[in-house]
Order: sequence, then structure tokens, then C-alpha cells
Amino acid sequence: MAAASLDWVVCDFAIWAAGAVTVPVYETSSAEQIRWILSDSGAVAVLAGSTQHAEAIKLAQVPTVEAVWVLGDGGLDALARAGAGISTGEVRRRRAVTAETLATIVYTSGTTGVPKGCMISHGNLTEAVRATIVVPGIRDRVLAGDASCLFFLPLSHILARVVSPCLVHVGKRVAYLPDPGQLPAELAAFRPTIMLGVPRVFEKLAAAARQQAEAGGHRRLFAAAENAAIGYSRAAGRPGVGLRLRRAVFAAKVPLTRLVASIADVRAISPPRAGCRPGVRASPAQRQPAVGPLLDPRSEAAADPVKRGPKPPAVCGAGVAQPHVPGLHRHHGQGR
Repeated sequence: MAAASLDWVVCDFAIWAAGAVTVPVYETSSAEQIRWILSDSGAVAVLAGSTQHAEAIKLAQVPTVEAVWVLGDGGLDALARAGAGISTGEVRRRRAVTAETLATIVYTSGTTGVPKGCMISHGNLTEAVRATIVVPGIRDRVLAGDASCLFFLPLSHILARVVSPCLVHVGKRVAYLPDPGQLPAELAAFRPTIMLGVPRVFEKLAAAARQQAEAGGHRRLFAAAENAAIGYSRAAGRPGVGLRLRRAVFAAKVPLTRLVASIADVRAISPPRAGCRPGVRASPAQRQPAVGPLLDPRSEAAADPVKRGPKPPAVCGAGVAQPHVPGLHRHHGQGR
């Protein structure tokens, strides 16, 4: 339970390597939602991003939780010391995971009722990464050259949990922004080519920049920069000389137009709709993800239902359980 950070990803991969199960919790979750997710998943340990998160977990009063480690307060060092006495044989036993071993249980946000958990195996994640990378346009356009990604929305979301391993697999540069309020400044500074977000976030970002430009008497300049950015983005990596020149001018001119130009470099991607279960082949249409420029309203992501199944024992934040559950499942009737 933490904001987007490098510590989150390090813990995620470490837990998987130990054969345990992760259950991400949105940091904005209420005490009631936290209590439900921890209890429903059978969590025995939690990694908290801050002391405030740790207090929220304590307030939830979940009897199965045996330990809470705070990432920003020496929690990882304490966790390392706690594991110093574990034998090599136990480590090897834990690492003996298969494609059917449960990797994570992802819960919905709970905005329409009680959060629903979706059980995802190591094989599901592996096939989702493979299916995403082989889609035409992903490797040669989205992940080409000096591609980089800036995560600012919660890593609890299933889309982030697929895209993050994709970027690690292909060895691309990734940055994590715990405070989305710093997005305008960091976007212009880091200049990512990939970002995950919802349309409303980018609409607000563009509206704020537009308002600032108009207040400074640069309405026409901003409009021209915006048009150049959209045209460059829609060119799909093949802009003409004139468009490249226009973008270069605006990218170097003033901070506001640099911000718009940096948005033009960003591309939105989503995982494929099928092929994430071992042995299941997707049709060409199903293998196509939503790939497109963020400034282009034609870029949309699609969700796909998963089949029902039993609920396994699991752990939240830092998992210790090691159930073996084949396939991709959901429980409590609904899920994504």
C-alpha cells in the first residue's frame, strides 16, 4: 500500500522471486476497504509506503496481519534482517514457482461496491508481457530507441502491473512519481515517451497549461504548439520535415510549449484482450492493443472479462503464502 515508487517495484519482484503472493492496495483506500481486502485475501504482512499508510492499516484492525513494514522508515532493512536466518534450502523451495503458481490478486477500486479480487498466476503475467510485446507497433514504435516511461498513477492497477514487467523485460528507462501534482514539471524534465493514465488527467494538464498561456498573452502561440504536437503525435514516428521543424521550434521556445511538445512524445498502450492464459491463442483483432498518441482521442483501452474460480489464501503487500492455482480466475462473482 504505497504511492508509485521504485521501492514498490523492487518489493513486487522480490516477493514474486520468493514464491509469495502480492495483493496491491490503493493508497487512497478507506479503512473499511483495507479491512476487506486484507481479510478477504488472507494477508499476513503488509508493506506500507509511509507512516500514514501504516496507521491506516492499523486502524483497519485485521487479525491475520502479523507484520507491517514502512518503506520510508527503514522497513526494507528490517525485512532483510528478519530474513537473514532463512536457510538456503527454504529459499530454493520458495523459488520453485511454475506458470500455475499464483503471483498476485488484484482488486478493483471498490467505487461500485465491495472490491473484487482477480487471481493472476505467473503464467498469466508472463503471457501478458509476451503478447503485449509482440503486437505490431509495440517493439518498433512504442518501445523503440530511447523509450522511457513515467509512472504517476497507482501501480495497484492491473494495467500498470502488466506494463511494468514489459518495461523491465525489454530494459527501458522508468521513473516513478509519488506526487501527481508534480506531473507538469516532471513531464517537461524527464520527457517520457510512455505514460499510463486516464483521459481526465491529461485533459486537466492541458487545460491548466492553456489557461496559463492565455493569462500570459500567449493564446495563439499555445494553440500553434498544440496543433504541432497533435500532428507530430499522429504521424506515428514518421513526421515530415516541416512538422519536425515546427515541433523542434516549440520544444525549445518557452516552458509552456515545451510541455505540450513533451506530451506529443508520449504514447498510450494497454495489454491485449486475450492470450494471457497459457495455451490460449488470440485472434489478430484480440492481439491488437490500444496504441496511440495521448493527444489523439482515438486512443482507447479495452477491458476483458476473466473466468470465475475459487479464492486462494494470499498475502497483501508482501505475500508469504504459496498456493498453486491454475489459470486466471476471479471470485465473488465480478472482477476485471
